[in-house]
Amino acid sequence: MDGRATVRIVLADDEPAVLEALVGLFASALQMEVVATATTGDQLVDAIAEHSPALVVTDVYMPGGGEELFDRLAVLDPKPFVIAVSGMASPNLRRRLTAAGADRLLRKGLDNPLTVAMDAFAAPLPIAD
Repeated sequence: MDGRATVRIVLADDEPAVLEALVGLFASALQMEVVATATTGDQLVDAIAEHSPALVVTDVYMPGGGEELFDRLAVLDPKPFVIAVSGMASPNLRRRLTAAGADRLLRKGLDNPLTVAMDAFAAPLPIAD
């Protein structure tokens, strides 16, 4: 490694195959550590409280998800960088989720969350020691 700290990540999706693919994608990246996974919004909030990740990648429409979940994430202190992933990434949904606390909205299966995360963390953001 080049001396940079590891970015702690929590991943959430209610589809097991998608969650497994996300874990594999992020686990293969240098300076990225998947510290927890979740399949519901409540599990995600609990995992964030327990692990204090710098990055969260989450499905938008999973049980306990939707805009209400992003409202809950927006008030966390410190707030992790939040990448929302959805099969429907319309401009309207992007506006609503950004207003509710998502930092990025990606299209599931089309956009690469690892690329977005690596770009985001090239700038100084909260990372684990």
